[in-house]
Amino acid sequence: MEDQLLQIGAGGLFALLILREVFGFLKEKVRAQNNTVIDIMAKQIQELHEWHAVTDEDGVKIWYLRRSLENAIEKLTNNLDIQTQLLRELVMSMKETRSDMDSFIREERRVRGIK
Repeated sequence: MEDQLLQIGAGGLFALLILREVFGFLKEKVRAQNNTVIDIMAKQIQELHEWHAVTDEDGVKIWYLRRSLENAIEKLTNNLDIQTQLLRELVMSMKETRSDMDSFIREERRVRGIK
């Protein structure tokens, strides 16, 4: 009987040592997986930060600018260019009209004999 108790005690001690090693191994494996997950998350956060830090030539963050706003600004710029050209043509026409009127007034004065 004592022999059996000694064998059970030795077996229990052996099982306890094996369980301690297995649980230690599993604990390290879980830590390594958690570190891997944390490393992946850190890499993704870094990539997100790098993407959000991109700026255009004016220093404006690219991800702030909506495409529809950019398109609207381009259309507005084109319309302003057209209006500017039309205004130049109108000014030139007014100058020609004024020159014609000045010539007409000078001719009228000459005909009437007024200087």
